[in-house]
Amino acid sequence: MKLRDKLKKMVRVEGITVFGVRLGFPSPESETPPPQRLSPIAAPDPAAAPLLPHGEAQLRTYGDGFAGRERELEALDAAWARGRARVFVLHAEGGAGKTRILVAWLNRLRDAGWRGAGGVFVHSFYSQGNDQRRGASSEVFFRQALRYFGDLAEEEIAALTDPAEKARALAAAVLRRRGLLILDGIEPLQYPPGVNRGQFKDPALAHLLLSLAGAGTGTKALCVVTSRQPVTELAPREGEAVARHPLDRLDAEAGCALLRDLGARGGEDELREAVEEYRGHAYSLMLLGSYLRDATDDRDIRRRREIPLLAEDRAGHGGHVQRIFRAYVAHFGEGSPETALLRLMGFFDRPAERELLAVPRDADLFPSLAPEQLQRTLNRLQGLRLIAWDGRGPIDAHPLLRQWFGAELREKSPAAWREGHRLLFEHLARTTPHRPDTLEGLEPLYRAVGHGCAAGLRQEALFDVYVDRILRGTGPDGFYSTRKLGAFGMDLAAVENFFLQPGWKPAPDLSEPARAWLLNQAAMYLRALGRLTEALGPLRAGLETAIEREDWESAARVAANLSQLRLTLGAVEQAVASAARSVEYADKSEDPFLRMGFRTAHGDALHQAGERQRARELFAATETLQKESQPQYPRLYGLAGFQYADLLLSGAERAAWRAWLDQLGWIRPKAASQGHAGRMRPAPPPFDARARIADCQAVTKRAEEWLEWRIPDDSILDIALIDLTLARAGLYEGLLAGQEADAAIEDHANAAVAGLRKAGTMDHLPRGLLTRAWPRAARGDREGARADLDEAWEIAASGPMPLFQADIRLARARLFGRAEEYPWESARTDLDEARRLIGEHGYHRRDGELADAQAMLP
Repeated sequence: MKLRDKLKKMVRVEGITVFGVRLGFPSPESETPPPQRLSPIAAPDPAAAPLLPHGEAQLRTYGDGFAGRERELEALDAAWARGRARVFVLHAEGGAGKTRILVAWLNRLRDAGWRGAGGVFVHSFYSQGNDQRRGASSEVFFRQALRYFGDLAEEEIAALTDPAEKARALAAAVLRRRGLLILDGIEPLQYPPGVNRGQFKDPALAHLLLSLAGAGTGTKALCVVTSRQPVTELAPREGEAVARHPLDRLDAEAGCALLRDLGARGGEDELREAVEEYRGHAYSLMLLGSYLRDATDDRDIRRRREIPLLAEDRAGHGGHVQRIFRAYVAHFGEGSPETALLRLMGFFDRPAERELLAVPRDADLFPSLAPEQLQRTLNRLQGLRLIAWDGRGPIDAHPLLRQWFGAELREKSPAAWREGHRLLFEHLARTTPHRPDTLEGLEPLYRAVGHGCAAGLRQEALFDVYVDRILRGTGPDGFYSTRKLGAFGMDLAAVENFFLQPGWKPAPDLSEPARAWLLNQAAMYLRALGRLTEALGPLRAGLETAIEREDWESAARVAANLSQLRLTLGAVEQAVASAARSVEYADKSEDPFLRMGFRTAHGDALHQAGERQRARELFAATETLQKESQPQYPRLYGLAGFQYADLLLSGAERAAWRAWLDQLGWIRPKAASQGHAGRMRPAPPPFDARARIADCQAVTKRAEEWLEWRIPDDSILDIALIDLTLARAGLYEGLLAGQEADAAIEDHANAAVAGLRKAGTMDHLPRGLLTRAWPRAARGDREGARADLDEAWEIAASGPMPLFQADIRLARARLFGRAEEYPWESARTDLDEARRLIGEHGYHRRDGELADAQAMLP
């Protein structure tokens, strides 16, 4: 029985009642807002740029005031003209005017014929939502940008599921065309203030910016990024390649000029006092000027003192924004059309299409408006700079406004809040095709999940929309959005709706099986995105839940996943303990398959800890059980088979490295050699090459049997691990036999890397890259080997994955230690750091290889 069916048996899910008739806004033929000076950006002459600008209408500004930002515009001009910086980061608090600067600068470029830009691509992540707790994702952005800049076919773009590969493809396309990439409001993809402040939660975007920053100095493409936070990953590159520009508050002169532009009156001292009182916050000053113009008869700046300042308004600039929002409600009136429409904006965390805004508006939750009255209300709010609307498209408001009015409605009228979200959920579920094939097509369903959870309809949102329509079930043909589209980020954002914030506590109105399943999914998505430390939280919570329910099957699975994750994070001792617990819970479940399977997880953890004999005994005993339960498959296969083969090859791997070093002249004929700092190191012990070659041949035979046993339902990961095993066994055997490099070895390595990328397994991909770097180096492809090692390091460092970091440092020293120009700091530093990592994390599997390398290094 599929998981969805199991869960539905245990919880009563009410049917959805389809509501009403869709109503839209009238066509604004008679009254349209006056054009704004800064937004939108007009399209250029097609001859001025090879590609017409894309997405510039996503940059929304509120009103036409602009003052005091000439220095920022000049810095952007210089970055584009000189071409030395390839990433320009503009960061400041919300409402400081970052987007307004982008619009003004893009208008400058447009007026100058785009100054040689081969393409201009604009993407606002606020258009996907501005809630940092349930962040946006980069999947849609990458697909659209790759279509715009690149010449890849649609199926090639769809196949790019690995974050690093996707990022490199886009970076190469942008650089090739001398493109201008504008990424506005990336903070939903960053960690909020705290321990990891400013780091990316989205690995693909991090890889993109690092790829652009690391490009050669001859390239003149530019990516401009705005955020409420600095970009932590780019800090080491600041200087030539990365220009970081904190946006300061408006100074007194610029603030006074802005207030005057908005019609405020008063003496210089009074205006300066107001700017200081509002801390030079651009959005607050703009709202103040607009309020004085609309709500007072004389626009005197001293009238600002009539606006109440409540206790909750006193912390920072946000208090002044709240103060003015509250003043507008008092000015318009609680039951006014203006207040109603502003509260409607609170239902959305992104620009609202007119038809969606009409859904809760026409449900007797808010005052009804005649078409002409609605038109006047929209025009008035536009004139007051409270909304941005061109008379035709979506209606937008500043994120600070949406957040404040949404919170006010939720607190004062919780029933109306839930009812509005219910109507939006039902509307989106009803008007969207049942199972769209593309990410763009699925986007309304992801939004429906958020509205359904806000309405308290979590069961319906989970089963009827997320599981049935987005995932297309959870069986062998299910998980469509991640398996086919690689939408791990969007699925994580959807799943987060079912948890109470902060932390990983599922909402209590979900059934127990549903809560357990959601915890597992959250951990899986976090892990796929490389957010490994975060994935520990839902896994621990899931294990506690399973133990409390005495669900020993689930407890065994979660404990095994926890062991594997802890291994990846370098907590080897804890990984061994978690794997032992998984065996204990599997035994309690009395499920013979689980009792067999989770012993291999324990064996793998013991192998990494250096306890090869205990590990071998566990694997051998498990394989005996495998042969008894499935005589047609007498050997372990899948991930368990790969782990056993990894153990069986461990002696051959060490011997192959020694043979490699011998070929390079690193083996010394004397019994001992004088090492670093005068210490005497014994020469490595001899090894039996024939026995190790036999190990390789035995493992090759295993892998060939796996190929014979393949079935259509085999996962991409399983197939990739077969290729990886064949590459390793062939490589080690060839080196031990002194044979020329076999092209088939690198073919298997290439297939393994491609499969691991497609599988979206960030915690397996470094294995493939490390393996492939060796045959590349062996045939003289130093650049290819270095590229693999650098990519593996980038992945391992972002995890963090300290065991892989130790492997990479060992590989760098052994593959490049004799190079005239070592690509990294030094081979000695790499070996010293490898020794530290191996000791610190209990990664004793590598003790022998480390000793060999240290003894042989000149």
